[in-house]
Amino acid sequence: MPRLIPVSHSELIRKLKNLGFDDPEQGSRGHPFMKRGDFTLHIPNDHGRPIDANLITMILRQGNISREEWLSV
Repeated sequence: MPRLIPVSHSELIRKLKNLGFDDPEQGSRGHPFMKRGDFTLHIPNDHGRPIDANLITMILRQGNISREEWLSV
């Protein structure tokens, strides 16, 4: 199985939108979130650095997104 590679914040948002999530909204506790139906997925703030593979793995797990889905978008 191909390894996950770091992505930019804008690439993370683009991929999540392609997976059916709405545009990011600012959360009350400082972290943005994206919604798909009734499900809310919290995403990291944009700090200008790539989002590493470990954090991507945690986001995919939280969002119930398979690695194959992620790599296909």
